[in-house]
Amino acid sequence: MKKNSVLLVYVSAVLIVFYGISFISAVRGRNEEKHFQSVLMNRKYENMLTEMVISGENISMKLYRRNGNDLWEGMCDDVVFPVDNRQVKTFISRLTKIRNMYKISDNKNKWDSFSLSDQQAVTLVYKIDNNMSTKIYFGGQNFTKNRRYMRTANKISSYEIDSDLDVFLTARESFWYDPYVIPRNVTKSYVDDIQRIRINGIIYDQKDKGFEAKCAKLSELRHGEISSIPKDGKKVYSIEVESGDGLSLYIYVYNSVEGKILAYTFKNTLDEKKYDYNYAVKISSWTFGKIEELFPSLKK
Repeated sequence: MKKNSVLLVYVSAVLIVFYGISFISAVRGRNEEKHFQSVLMNRKYENMLTEMVISGENISMKLYRRNGNDLWEGMCDDVVFPVDNRQVKTFISRLTKIRNMYKISDNKNKWDSFSLSDQQAVTLVYKIDNNMSTKIYFGGQNFTKNRRYMRTANKISSYEIDSDLDVFLTARESFWYDPYVIPRNVTKSYVDDIQRIRINGIIYDQKDKGFEAKCAKLSELRHGEISSIPKDGKKVYSIEVESGDGLSLYIYVYNSVEGKILAYTFKNTLDEKKYDYNYAVKISSWTFGKIEELFPSLKK
């Protein structure tokens, strides 16, 4: 009789444990968010991608691949400039990564509450071989600020995705442009292959002592915001930088009330081809002083 009582107690304890486990599993199952895995851009199209346009707050930034190669350009308000290739490649890698998608609505009327309407959202349009395009809307964030609302143009469903794309959802030039005074995103070896620099008619080349060291220091200097050439500005300096592959970079320096403005044009001296860059940038007094230290003819 005593053994039966012990056995009964043991069985009861086991049943209670199993009941508790089943209850926890049931609650977990009800609370677990349903999701599926997908990508925002199919990886097989990555090398066929020709352009991306990011729009929001009444401005648009167009990023496009130059002549089908891996170098990208940017255009905003008809100003064309070299962009930071690493930023573009990181953005593309985020678009092609496999991610969790959490559906939150199948109701078009919910778009406004998620900031996914045409007027509210930041949009991305990317084109594949200029024939196929996809448009994605990015809206507000969830309560915990760790996910972003999004939808596509061809569906009414709204989703949440991780916020790892947030930093790229901007049409600001300052986020995308190549930040260096001697841009690195012009040809693949431009900065490492400077052959000659002409400043106000005075030539510096590889025969001059310390030329390579000066070029290395010059290539590390950065400029400020993209600007426009002052209408009443006076051109005070000209700088020409020639590389071994025939590319010449022309920088015209203007005085303005904001300091110095650098205006850029590019030409390949081998085939006389002109690049479509047509931008100007602000430069700090400190940075311009460093250029003057490296190449004293600027002071003359």
